[in-house]
Formats: sequence, structure tokens, C-alpha cells
Amino acid sequence: MKRVLTLAVLVILILVLAAGLLVSGCGAPAKGPEKENGVPGNGKPGGNETAVRYEIIEEKDYEDKLPVMVRGDLSLLRAHKGYFVFSPPAYDTGGNIYLMISAGEKPTGGYSLTLRSLQKQNSSLYLEVEEKAPAKDEMVIQVLTYPTLVIKLDKAYDGYNLTGTDKESFPALSPEIIPQRKEARGTYNGQIDNNFIEISVDGTAGAYMLPEALSWVLAEMLNSGDSVVFTYMDNEHGQRIILEIDTAERAAMLRGVRGVFVGRIDNNSVEIKVGGNPAAYVPAEQILIGQFNDGDKVIFDYYEDRHGRRIINRMHKEN
Repeated sequence: MKRVLTLAVLVILILVLAAGLLVSGCGAPAKGPEKENGVPGNGKPGGNETAVRYEIIEEKDYEDKLPVMVRGDLSLLRAHKGYFVFSPPAYDTGGNIYLMISAGEKPTGGYSLTLRSLQKQNSSLYLEVEEKAPAKDEMVIQVLTYPTLVIKLDKAYDGYNLTGTDKESFPALSPEIIPQRKEARGTYNGQIDNNFIEISVDGTAGAYMLPEALSWVLAEMLNSGDSVVFTYMDNEHGQRIILEIDTAERAAMLRGVRGVFVGRIDNNSVEIKVGGNPAAYVPAEQILIGQFNDGDKVIFDYYEDRHGRRIINRMHKEN
């Protein structure tokens, strides 16, 4: 009788253990590190870590998603290894922050830069990136390349700490390596070809490169003989690159106007209240309207064109 009871107890214990294992195996899996935008946190540097809202801007989207001034200086900075923070008031970014990370100039294609982790600790941002080189036998394009990451943030941080997965640090790049901007006044003579226009300054005609992002000014703004005010820089090849250009009339535009962004009217115009009075405005092509929300307080510059339209040249959220 005792042997039967002992056997029964053993059977019951085995069934209980099996049921426990079955339940633990069917339960929800343990959660891994928190992910934000598809990139897992790595637990560094430890303590008070929070997820960060951000967007990685792909190179194919630079023209549509990056402000004109950011695109211009990014093309010069990315030749150097390190990081640079594009933020107002130095850059008209609409209140957003654009963090550029570059691996520097590379002799061929096949190099890449990938974000592996991004964490906020207290008021600083910690990022880890992975830099890869092509394999020795890999077929790659034989041109200079510039592996770059551009990360859009919705706020600024007191510090940015960047390291590679190989523990090599990425230094902060100085604005001093950006060629100096120069301002000039002159007369627009006309278009030389698809890339250059001619402007006479103090009676001397010269060629200036007009970037694709500013090509709209030829159709919508400039006429031969117009007096113009423009900003340009000399690139490493000695070419004069126009960064901004306005007619003299536009240069006298109303600047620093404060209002409330009401919303889109159609694909070409928006409504803004100034002093409580709503009016229609046409944002210039370089303004990224998608970054503004209904009810946002904004500061903007505008002028009236020859058709009586109010053209917004610059606009950003009021801090």
C-alpha cells in the first residue's frame, strides 16, 4: 500500500513539473532592449536612459527633406570625419535639429555608416555607429565617396557623444572649416548654361554656379537686368557657388513677421493669421511646410511678387 502511494505522489510531482515547463515555454518572450525607429538601445552609458524621437534622412531625400542651407554646408562638411549639428539661429531649420555624422572622404564606393544605437541620458545624446569598408575582392565604383548619416531630431541636446563600434570616436567638426560666405549686389545678366548664371558686380561680369535647389528662381523670380542681392562662397575648385539670391525689391521684404500657422489651403498656399487677420501666403520651394502643424506660432519673411502674391522666403517656429 505504501509503495502504491509513493508511486502516485511521484506521478503527481512529474505532472506538476511538466505543466510548469509548458506554461513557461508558451508565455510571452522576454523583452529585449527598447527600440526607437528600428534601432535597439544598447544600454549605454547606463542610468536614466530614455528613448529619443528621430528620423534618418536618406541621401535620396536630401533635396525634399533638408533645408537649403543645411544641404549646402553638408556637402562641404561631409568630406571630414566627425559630426556637426545644424540648429537655429545659425540655420533656418524650422525649429528642428539635423545631426550629420560623416566617415569622411573615401577613395572608392563600398564604404558604409550605420546607426547602431541612440540613447538619451540626462540632457546628452549618446550614439554608436558602425563603419564598414569593402572586402578586398569586392567590386566597387572607382569614385570618391562620403559615407554619411543625417539624423533629424525634434529638440537640441546639451551634449552629443559619438563613438564607433570599434570604439573610435567621431569628433565635433568646427564651423570654421566651412568656406566663408560673401554678400554682394549686382545686375543679373542671364543664364550661361544649366549650371551657371552671369552677374555683373561693380561693372564686371562673372559666372556663378546656381545649385539645383535654387533653379526655381530662374523661372519664378529673375529677369535679365534685375538688380540682385546674393550670398555666395568659393568652393575648393575656385567656383563661386550661390547660396541665396533675391531681387533688390525682395531684399526689402518684410522680415520677422509673427503669426499663427492655420494650415494648408491647397498644394501651393497656406493660411497664416497675423494680428488676428488670416491671409493666404505662398511658401517658396525650399520651405518644408510638412514640419508645421495647425496652431504653431511662426516667424517668417515675405514679399509681394509682381502678381500680388505674398511669397514666404523663410519661416520657422517661434521658440
